[in-house]
Amino acid sequence: MDVVLLGAYSFKRDLLSASPIITASTVILIIDLLLGDKEAFIAINSGLASPILDIACGYLSTTLFSASIILSLIRLYLKRNGGSESKAMGLIAATSAPICYILGSALKVLIGRLRPFEALESVRIVGIWHTSTFSFPSTTTMFAFGFALPIFYGEPRLGLPLVCIASFIGFSVIYTGFHYPADVIVGVLLSTLITLLTNRVRAKVEGFISEWKR
Repeated sequence: MDVVLLGAYSFKRDLLSASPIITASTVILIIDLLLGDKEAFIAINSGLASPILDIACGYLSTTLFSASIILSLIRLYLKRNGGSESKAMGLIAATSAPICYILGSALKVLIGRLRPFEALESVRIVGIWHTSTFSFPSTTTMFAFGFALPIFYGEPRLGLPLVCIASFIGFSVIYTGFHYPADVIVGVLLSTLITLLTNRVRAKVEGFISEWKR
């Protein structure tokens, strides 16, 4: 009974943490649809074009995100006063990210939306992003938020920079010509839903780690 109550409390706490992200993403999605997804893409991809953003979005964003994953996992693992809770947080983050990516990839095949550079003319392609067949949703964004959000739920001070970096990743895949804004925004919303579900097992993972350390 205590485990059930703890799980319910943790879910409500996580939902409260996620509510600003859900609200902001929903508002941005509505604005994007009102303006037109293709028009918003062109405004970002071409209208904001600059050499600095080309370098930052096309080449530095992936390096920054990869480094943030490694450093945050090391910090969670080595954290002395966190114990099994920090390790469980890192394990769930490392598990949620590929789950989000896999589910997003399945949706891509089902929906089959062409990428902007395949459907539109004069799209700027910047950087070294890997591309799969379809565009919707953005699995790169889903992976980034799938990793960042479980840490944000449990330790906001560490998770907030990761959420900011994940947001920059989402902006980057639009700016560099690989995704429409709706691909990214829906990816954020889907990742939020998935991580709220995967994070419900954190208490059990903590218990397993505590038992294993004995």
